[in-house]
Amino acid sequence: MMNRLIKIRIRQKRKKPEFLRQEYYTHPKRLGRKWRQPMGRTSKLRYKEKSRGSQPSMGYGSPAAVRGLSRFGYKLVRVANVQDLSKVTDTKAMMAEIAGGVGNKKKAEIVRIAKEKSILIFNRPKKSIDKVKRQPKPDKKEEKKEARKEDKTKEKPKEQKKEEHKPLK
Repeated sequence: MMNRLIKIRIRQKRKKPEFLRQEYYTHPKRLGRKWRQPMGRTSKLRYKEKSRGSQPSMGYGSPAAVRGLSRFGYKLVRVANVQDLSKVTDTKAMMAEIAGGVGNKKKAEIVRIAKEKSILIFNRPKKSIDKVKRQPKPDKKEEKKEARKEDKTKEKPKEQKKEEHKPLK
């Protein structure tokens, strides 16, 4: 039943047009390609003229049973740390999704524990995080100190005093 509804949703989303803001092309940077409801009194898009583009309406929605599910039919649970994995109670119906702001070190830990608990991860990292080892960045302050010490140890040649020119009489 679920797979059939997901296939129906995919088919419907292929037919769905891109809903664009009215006259988005006149100021592309300022307006953008996002949808905003037309408010003008004489707006042709608001009057739903055929050539002006389409507006979002109820017919474009997906079936209610699969609304909000992933493309595989799982309910997504946002995970930002290891403790959030406890939110995934049913591993057959739920799937973890790692939050975007999570760094590599914490992401590797989440992946490792999810594997132990047999929890599926929706946006699993492409490259293996376990192999990624962080190399410490060189400390710039220490480099500057060493450079100063080297400069002081080098003997600077003494500058000869230039003879001052005497004005002509």
